[in-house]
Amino acid sequence: AVRERRGYGYLLPANSRPLEDSQHNYLRRLADALEMPHVAFGAAVGTEDEPVPFRRSFFGQLPFGNAILARHELIDIKHAVLRVGPSDIEDARRLGGQQRTSDDLEDRAVTTARVVLPDGGGCLGVCVTHLDHKAEPLRERQIREVVHCCQEAFGDGVPHIICGDLNSFDKRDMSEEQWSAIEALYEQRAWTPPPPPDSLVQRVLKGAAYTDSFAAQIDGGGGAAGGGHEQGCLPPRTCWTNTRLDYIWLSSSATGGPAALRVLAHRTIESGVSDHLPIVCDVQLANVVTSSRR
Repeated sequence: AVRERRGYGYLLPANSRPLEDSQHNYLRRLADALEMPHVAFGAAVGTEDEPVPFRRSFFGQLPFGNAILARHELIDIKHAVLRVGPSDIEDARRLGGQQRTSDDLEDRAVTTARVVLPDGGGCLGVCVTHLDHKAEPLRERQIREVVHCCQEAFGDGVPHIICGDLNSFDKRDMSEEQWSAIEALYEQRAWTPPPPPDSLVQRVLKGAAYTDSFAAQIDGGGGAAGGGHEQGCLPPRTCWTNTRLDYIWLSSSATGGPAALRVLAHRTIESGVSDHLPIVCDVQLANVVTSSRR
């Protein structure tokens, strides 16, 4: 139904799925399979307290949002909804000039938490989000809200990562063939204007002193964002569009300081279970090694 765009407003029959806090729902079953018992979930849309028409999403009236799963305790869990409204339909500048209706917009969300590392290893902050699927100017506004949420949750003292499906791409991350394919996709679907060559989302994150984990890994675990491009390396695709839409970004502590994050490895995993691919990033926090997965 979702694939055929019939998910809008879909309501499952009564008693056809477990309660949200049930150990039998999909998220809890996934946590059990991964041996990550600590779970934080925040819904963006699909709940009864959402205003109509934005209660409806591609996935029907179900709690669609973001989750953090961890092997260790999660504390200071916070959740915020990145609201869209009628002004986002009417304001062509925000939406990049693309034609939108209420059926083509849905709220997105951001969830933050601190992972308590074992043996007195301190905390690692984790922020997960999912940005608008179509308009880069709207994504730019949303990522600014995400950065603000991280500042409130972690301040300057807690090293942290921002990860998720940011739905933003940059021409520098692609080969000429990949970029031509994206332009052809936009033309085929009558998405106007054409895709901007520079990611506004990446620009905001770099301006807030975050470092792309792919670039940090290529650069030996620390240096300037964009090191991978300077060495002629392109990031692996993360989506069916043969582009990178999913990211892990490191807070400014990645470049130095007593609680510095150091990227040990960054990779994607080929998988057919979704239209996006998993990213695995192994990072070192001081003398503690941990793994972040998107």
